[in-house]
Amino acid sequence: MKDRTVGGGSPAADRKVTDTHTLSAHVAQFGYTPAAARLEVEPRSLAARRMRGLITVVVCIAVAPIVFFIPPHAEWLLALVVGGGLETRRQLLAQYRVLSFEGECPRCGAALRMRSGTLLRLPHGINCTSCRTESRLEEGPVPEDAANVREAAAPLTPPQELAELDAATRARIERLMKRRRPTTAWSPGSSDWIDS
Repeated sequence: MKDRTVGGGSPAADRKVTDTHTLSAHVAQFGYTPAAARLEVEPRSLAARRMRGLITVVVCIAVAPIVFFIPPHAEWLLALVVGGGLETRRQLLAQYRVLSFEGECPRCGAALRMRSGTLLRLPHGINCTSCRTESRLEEGPVPEDAANVREAAAPLTPPQELAELDAATRARIERLMKRRRPTTAWSPGSSDWIDS
């Protein structure tokens, strides 16, 4: 926990940001070894989240009568209700406000970016602009057994499997592999049937 001042010298701009935390986190993606990440956040209290949600609801209620008179009437009102509901939900669920983030994509190793001020609830989806994949930002250090995820999930190659089997089973599998025919499917374009 540390205190720091944010602003540019004026009394209104010099406000104290207190209670910042540096979270140990990791970026995970299915099939790849998770990458460590550093996340500096400001926790949001339940009271602050409720207040922001209430402000969003009040603003939506205040704007609703004005928006109703803009043609097409119902669509604007529906968009305001849905958008206001989603923003209220986001304000209520976000546990942290991001101050800084450093992490890399588990798939391609490119640096991931997250804007300062992003409202965050972990686990959080994060997109890689380099390889166009989505990963999950999860709280906690990289799991100790995560380095072996890919090796444990990789199937054994057929020669390795055959070497572990007894001779009779190996011979039977080899006979079946020789007899195996490629799978075929009937389609109208491949038949010699003529419409007369």
